[in-house]
Amino acid sequence: MGVRYAAGLMILLLLLIGQTEATEVLVIPEELNEIAKENECSQVSDFFRRPGMVEPAHVYGYVPGPENRSAVFWCKKNKPSKQPYLLLFVFRDIQHELTLCPHKIEWEKYPGGLSLVWDRRFTLDEFVNLTNPKRRGPKGVRMKHRAVHSSYETGEYFYCHKGEWLLLKLD
Repeated sequence: MGVRYAAGLMILLLLLIGQTEATEVLVIPEELNEIAKENECSQVSDFFRRPGMVEPAHVYGYVPGPENRSAVFWCKKNKPSKQPYLLLFVFRDIQHELTLCPHKIEWEKYPGGLSLVWDRRFTLDEFVNLTNPKRRGPKGVRMKHRAVHSSYETGEYFYCHKGEWLLLKLD
């Protein structure tokens, strides 16, 4: 009976190990993972495997107010693309100027960790329009709300201004 018990226990252990290995570890919270699926993308599963990655692939509280009312996160498109990554913005019952910009940004580079910054030293003429890089932001206007900072080897700031995304790349 001891051998049967040990064999049964071993089979159970192997089944549990098999289930654990098959379960994907979430890089972003489940609620954001579901939103990613609705947008035909999935979490960036190897996000933290890169050396030096510190910030997470998501951030809550982009729009002022309770943190759970807004979120920003990276996901990877399910279909091959020249711009395989999406930066998705999620807003829950919010009327704010930050919700006027498109809720998706297509991105070519491997995504960096996300944080929210508000640095009044930057003027918007340092930024370029995301869809028309030849067009700069307004001269002498300073940031008046948060930007999304994505950083890995270099850094990018995404700033919503009057319904358009502005981008500042730092080396």
